[in-house]
Amino acid sequence: LSGCSDNASRKEFIVAAVIPKTGPIGYLGEQELAGLQLAAEDINKRGGISGRPVRIKWEDTGGDVAKAVTAANKLLLDGNVDMLFVTTTGAVKAIAPIAENKGIPLFAMSSDIGITKLNRYVFRIYMNFDDEQKTLAGYIKERGFNRVALIRPEDAAFVSAQAALAQHLSPKIKGLVAVETFSRQDRDYRLQIGKLLQKKPDCLVILGY
Repeated sequence: LSGCSDNASRKEFIVAAVIPKTGPIGYLGEQELAGLQLAAEDINKRGGISGRPVRIKWEDTGGDVAKAVTAANKLLLDGNVDMLFVTTTGAVKAIAPIAENKGIPLFAMSSDIGITKLNRYVFRIYMNFDDEQKTLAGYIKERGFNRVALIRPEDAAFVSAQAALAQHLSPKIKGLVAVETFSRQDRDYRLQIGKLLQKKPDCLVILGY
């Protein structure tokens, strides 16, 4: 990352985040911004990037591709951005040519494994569900857990994630001992967790945003 900018003499290392902070997928942007800020704090405690403290700038897309393009252009207006962080495949595809034109690396939160073929400035940092659950299943089997319970969002995507986990746990683990779900609006999970614990699992898997 220290080589991302043409002007390494600038005091700060600027990460411009184009995220859906509001709208139907605002929960994603909320968590991503928190993660970016925690990462910047951690990097800065260790001296920054080549001595330059990291600062996060962000704009809200509302989950709309056209707004994402406007947000990216606004963030890039002063020419002091070292890297872009962009959420959703549609937004990445729309902003990729802008990043290429500016010579700025774009780190994509996209489930599309072919997204990096857009141009040499796009880097995908999103693990797909199958790879994620394969890794998780490997950890569970390595630790010798046998009674696995799971709580997940109601979203269809996490139905697929649950199926992938079960597939990768097989044949050593025949199935999940219990499954509970929650909605995006839920903030208290004690009822679901209580039901899962009644099945006496030795491992509790929590999927979600």
